[in-house]
Amino acid sequence: MGTAMGIFLMESKVCSRCLVEKSTILFNKDGASRDGYTSMCKSCNRDNCRAHYRKNIKQHRLLARGYYLEHKEKRKAYAQANKEKIQFYLKKYRTANREYLREMARANKLMIQAKLRRKSNIDKNLEAEDVQLKLIDV
Repeated sequence: MGTAMGIFLMESKVCSRCLVEKSTILFNKDGASRDGYTSMCKSCNRDNCRAHYRKNIKQHRLLARGYYLEHKEKRKAYAQANKEKIQFYLKKYRTANREYLREMARANKLMIQAKLRRKSNIDKNLEAEDVQLKLIDV
């Protein structure tokens, strides 16, 4: 621990959740706290946020959906006003990521084909069951 220009600096701090002493680099900054860092380390804070999200997923989705609907016209207006800019960006992205996009398209095509095969197998099984039921009814 030391001081620099009258500011109290800490090199390490104990996390309030996992109770492990860690470097202050592993804590988020917090201007409201006395030492300038959050009480939980970054990894514990991340775990805490994920747990909260999972626990309140319906509320988070409702908020996101509300924001999406609320700003729909604003997004449309931006897209209209910046059409050339967006097209330029997309063209630049496609050329820079051509191979990745091809791989994703292949993977997507394979997934769709597998889904269709499963569906056709299910349909064939249902047809076979219908035939068996008709034979039983006769």
